Amino acid sequence: MQPDNAKLETVVSEVSGVPVIKAEGEIDACSANELKLAIDMAMETGARDLIIDLGNVSYMDSNGFTALFAATKQIKSRGGAVNLVACNDSIKRLIKLTCLDSAMQTLETMDAALQLSAE
Repeated sequence: MQPDNAKLETVVSEVSGVPVIKAEGEIDACSANELKLAIDMAMETGARDLIIDLGNVSYMDSNGFTALFAATKQIKSRGGAVNLVACNDSIKRLIKLTCLDSAMQTLETMDAALQLSAE
């Protein structure tokens, strides 16, 4: 359950056998735990890949990037990948600046992420 001051909502689902996290709001020190919980829930399926839709995330600080990096480490140990969908320009820029783009893909559409997971 989210604290009242959290600014993030997440929904975990599965599309074509791949766990998908849809996030909406801001990911910061107050709300990053919501993202971590969603990642843990999605990874319980044992799936090889994970898709995280950030199309409705307006802001993400280092806490969010830490959660994404931790997820990437876990998924890579399974031989899979974390694919981010619909990141805004500032999130894409920070992913590139922090060299996280070497650890995870940023894709424009859910279809592109699903196609990559199917390969």
